[in-house]
Amino acid sequence: MSARAFGRGAGVQREMVRIGGQGLPGTLEMPEQPLGIVVLANEVAGSHLSALNMGRAKVWRSFGLGALLLDLLTEQEVQDRRAVLGIPLLGARLADALDWLERRGGMHGIPVGLFGVGIGAAAALLVAARQAQSVAAVVCSNGRTDFVDADLPRVRAPTLLLVSSLADATVASVNRAAMAVLTCNKRLETVPGVGRADSDLPDITVSLAGHWFEHHLNRPQH
Repeated sequence: MSARAFGRGAGVQREMVRIGGQGLPGTLEMPEQPLGIVVLANEVAGSHLSALNMGRAKVWRSFGLGALLLDLLTEQEVQDRRAVLGIPLLGARLADALDWLERRGGMHGIPVGLFGVGIGAAAALLVAARQAQSVAAVVCSNGRTDFVDADLPRVRAPTLLLVSSLADATVASVNRAAMAVLTCNKRLETVPGVGRADSDLPDITVSLAGHWFEHHLNRPQH
């Protein structure tokens, strides 16, 4: 799909984009000479314009990283909770975004990292397992890694698992289990914060992700 520029400032180019056959909406933010780009996958409609995700992109820019903030579901699909739990569907949409980046002029060769929260983290791990050549690093925040446990041994990208100190027992347990199964460069960090699996963790999570991406996108494994 084509992209439409809507602004430029302080060396940052911002565009509204449409990706894939569904025309999924997203926001692409690129600093000058980016070290890499982080794709933030979220199943919530409109999340690409949320203050939270715009704030995440701003922090990652301080690390020299661009960001693609992408809604993985249409507004109609969000109303169907079965679609939200369709990890293969979310993974396919995320894979479309990687293909879009690869084809986009000026983006070829820029290493890509995936950041996912909750269900979005499962989709990120699925894509990292099945398109290892396209993903240089992964960060999962309160990720439901159990939804893709069969695919975890195939993940090759360095993977950081972030779990809230107050997360429910299921989230904490499945992330510990994922650490035992992952064979890539990996780390599990407990982050002080609010507890539900689908809640957003505090700013420290974004900074930890930034450091992880800065290190591993600068030294791509593939």
